[in-house]
Amino acid sequence: MNNICHNCGLPEGALRNVGQTISITAATEFGDKRTRKHSVWCCTDECAVQALAISKYGKSSFRWPITLAQFRAMNPLKEVSPVTAKRSRASRKVKDLIWGASETLPTAKSSDLSSLESTG
Repeated sequence: MNNICHNCGLPEGALRNVGQTISITAATEFGDKRTRKHSVWCCTDECAVQALAISKYGKSSFRWPITLAQFRAMNPLKEVSPVTAKRSRASRKVKDLIWGASETLPTAKSSDLSSLESTG
């Protein structure tokens, strides 16, 4: 995938780390009635924190009510859940939960099954 960092513009692969995809809110513009969410890729945690701060307070950092260091101290990346690459239906999530849970259950031995069949 050929991603470019939302904050600094570095292409994916320029650094050794993988980076992360986060969800940010975009301001209303051009007559939009509500804010929109965008998933963007950031090369480092610091770029992700800066992108979240800009999306929350705007581009003009001198108008922010707090400094970037204070915003970073609030651990904004802990609150943001990572964006999944693909959406899935609720029924698919339930199937995964059911079938995933059955893999962790202990399997019955053949001797246990024969005793269950004979008691019927």
